[in-house]
Amino acid sequence: NRKKTLLCFSLCQHTKKLWDLWGYGYNTPKHSHAEMKMLQLIKNVFSQLQVDPTVSYKLTLYMSFSPCSKCSISLATFAKSEQRVQVDIMFSKLYFHKNRSIQKGLRRLKHEGVSLKVMDKEDFQTCLYLFVDEHNTFQEWTGLHKKMCW
Repeated sequence: NRKKTLLCFSLCQHTKKLWDLWGYGYNTPKHSHAEMKMLQLIKNVFSQLQVDPTVSYKLTLYMSFSPCSKCSISLATFAKSEQRVQVDIMFSKLYFHKNRSIQKGLRRLKHEGVSLKVMDKEDFQTCLYLFVDEHNTFQEWTGLHKKMCW
């Protein structure tokens, strides 16, 4: 279902293993996207906690789809304005990968130093372990590798 995106995220200081903030969210089709909700949460936390601007962070996103063009622009703007935050985005599938505005948004993310990756088996396993059930093993579905290589 391309109308529903699941996003799991973690934010931690580069020098620490424990997360400062983590969560998950879904988009509300035609209203707010999961990426926008997550960005607003992070901005609020940075603002409310008066986070030390000299501390560097790593923001990791696991998503069911790559960002749409508007979310790509918002994420790229965040990455540019918050250069102390390294942003890594992993997604299960490309969202309308032939759409030129979406391609442009993904290129903008790369230009701003955001890491983009189609998830492989190990990424699914890590996401399952970190966000769902640490005792469960990821069960690869038939054709997973084929679907990763468009």
